Formats: sequence, C-alpha cells, structure tokens
Amino acid sequence: MIKKYSRKKNNRGSTMVETLVSFVVIAAVLAALYAIVSFSTRLWMNSVDAANIQQSFTDEIARINPNTSAVDITHYTAGPVIDSEDGKQYADFELVSVDSVSGETTTIKLNNISADSYVSIEKSVEDENIAAPKAIVFKHKSQLEDVDDGD
Repeated sequence: MIKKYSRKKNNRGSTMVETLVSFVVIAAVLAALYAIVSFSTRLWMNSVDAANIQQSFTDEIARINPNTSAVDITHYTAGPVIDSEDGKQYADFELVSVDSVSGETTTIKLNNISADSYVSIEKSVEDENIAAPKAIVFKHKSQLEDVDDGD
C-alpha cells in the first residue's frame, strides 16, 4: 500500500493584488463619503446664510423707516393709472374671474388699494447667489386716511 501525503495549503496572509484592490475600494468609498459631506455642508451653510438674510430683511421692513441701503422700497399709489407725468406709480389692481365652463370673464377694479414693495438689496444676496427676499404690503385707502389723520 502506498501512502499519499497530502500537502496543507497555506492560506495565511494576502497577495499584493488583493491588498491593492482593497486600498482602491477603501479610497473610492472615502472619496464618495467626502463628496457627500462637502456637498451637504455647502447646502447647510447656504441655508444658514439665507435664513440670516431673511431675518435681517424681516427686521428691516418691520421698522417704521426701513434703511434704504438694505431694502429697495417702491410705493404704488391707490387709484387707476393716470397719464400725467407726476412721477408716481399707481397700483391699478383688478380681480379677474374666469368661468371654467363658459370661459366668460368678470373683472372687478380695485382702485382703493395701494401697495408698497420691499426687495432686499444686501450685497451678500448677490455674492452668495441667494434668492433676494421680497415682500408686498397692500393697504386699503381707508387705512391710509387713518394714518394721515393721526399726524
């Protein structure tokens, strides 16, 4: 009888190719993780900047006399558009209702409403490429007369 000697395989350690492949896989995972973290950090910082700009804009328009270096204010006088050259801009508002079945339109003129438009003109809005906060305040003519009587 002939004895067969079996040789044990040595599976300890790893080859150079296995080691290099594992380093490449780890590098790819870390690069993807870095891209995700940097992108989310940039979005978070933009949202913080936008919130700060919105808060300063809200504080500014809540003042009685807003600072014109931070807010662009446009006043629209109540009444229909007048062809005269008085330099005023008029708020010629109208409500238009369209019947979905017949297509008939109904128009209501709102000549007693004035408007004040506020737009943030802070330098950081342009530098950071953030949408400028805007607001419109509508006032009925009776509200304006009450304010004028109190002076």
